[in-house]
Amino acid sequence: MRFSTIGLIKAMLMTLFLLLMLEIFSSTFLPMIGLSGIRLSFNVLIILYLVLRVPITPVPFCILLIQMLHSLFSIEGWALGTIAGVAILMFMNYLKDLIHFSSGLTTMITIQVTQLVWFVIMGLMLSLKLGDFTGIFDMLIRFLPQSIVISIISPFMFNLLDFIWSSIKPGNSDSLGGV
Repeated sequence: MRFSTIGLIKAMLMTLFLLLMLEIFSSTFLPMIGLSGIRLSFNVLIILYLVLRVPITPVPFCILLIQMLHSLFSIEGWALGTIAGVAILMFMNYLKDLIHFSSGLTTMITIQVTQLVWFVIMGLMLSLKLGDFTGIFDMLIRFLPQSIVISIISPFMFNLLDFIWSSIKPGNSDSLGGV
């Protein structure tokens, strides 16, 4: 799939708007109904979509933009998330041809496993930064239910993101990437 630069910008702006709405939902609505301890990582889900479905050329820049927007709603820094996202991109680039999203179940399993890899990368980087590895198990216990929810909604989100990213027109002269 080839994207024109204008098409890529349009799709990325729509994706960032979707992330903004999801972050507002997760930051305001969930605490309002008593679920203040739950933070759904929609940014990770969107990054995983981009890693798996968009040509590799623009994805690192897209990861940076997504993490910068996410950092407005989170205490985790954009830099650590960007590093984790690019590490996942490099890892999944080798496996992407082997993964076929033929059903919602395969999408959910792939997303769950990838989120666990994301957690390990982020947990190790945060623990190294803080110099304390004692809280990583507690972080994992809090992370698992949220990652399961994200995995369950991933087929629906992937369909929505497919709609956003397929709505852009392929470019003829000014194209980025290609598969």
